[in-house]
Amino acid sequence: MINYSLQRILKTKRFWIVMFMMTIITITDAVQHVVLLSGISLAKNMWLNTFMASSVGGIYGHLLTIFLLGLFPVWLLLGVGFALSNDFSTGQAYNVVSRIGLAKYIRGHYYAAGIAGVILFAVPLLVNLLTVAIIQLLDVRKSDGQMRILYNRGKIPDLEKYHFLWWQLEHPVVTYFLYLGLFLIAVILTSMLMVSLSLLFNNFYQILSLVVLTTVILGSQIFNIGSLLQTFAFLLHFPDWVHNWLTFLSILLVANVVIYLWRHSGELQ
Repeated sequence: MINYSLQRILKTKRFWIVMFMMTIITITDAVQHVVLLSGISLAKNMWLNTFMASSVGGIYGHLLTIFLLGLFPVWLLLGVGFALSNDFSTGQAYNVVSRIGLAKYIRGHYYAAGIAGVILFAVPLLVNLLTVAIIQLLDVRKSDGQMRILYNRGKIPDLEKYHFLWWQLEHPVVTYFLYLGLFLIAVILTSMLMVSLSLLFNNFYQILSLVVLTTVILGSQIFNIGSLLQTFAFLLHFPDWVHNWLTFLSILLVANVVIYLWRHSGELQ
């Protein structure tokens, strides 16, 4: 059932169009960083990609990063979120359910959405990583501003208060894969949430409006999604960082479980 649902997603033009747009954004984000800074590239020993640099450097030159990460549920909705709705509208869902049962059918869509969501975001992020690596091979200046942060940290008051930030700066590779792993977990759960929303609403515009409004309002006011998902985020205190991630992932997980348990034994509508 997972293969069926995954094929339904991967065969849609929408999925590949969204991935192409996201990939172009990540490439542009890496290139414009050099252009806007008059030929100064990312410091090779600090940043693995522009998403890491934007966390400390701020929004200057990285509005595309904010657009991509801050609105990641919207991208997932557009890319993988309508496979179940399409099955409803075409009547395919009723044919499949009659053969394998509703619970197995819904589980297949949940798993397939999670896998497709990871593919959708992993490709653009890895392309960004590759683009930055290629830029490093070109004849461009390497900024050492980030290293000065480490050299001068002894002059900063309450150094221990920001220990987690310094740990990230000193271990950029571990930091990158730590955040990437957490982000992809969030992507899996959010992709599954799109399936849950399709079980509640059958109208495209209802789901789109709900996801956009929730992402903009809750993402900016409560979870601060843009900072939470970026490496070297502005959530500088380790307990706050852990609490925000656990809360964010737990809400996604609980929402999926509740809606699934509610609908898996009912009738398809």
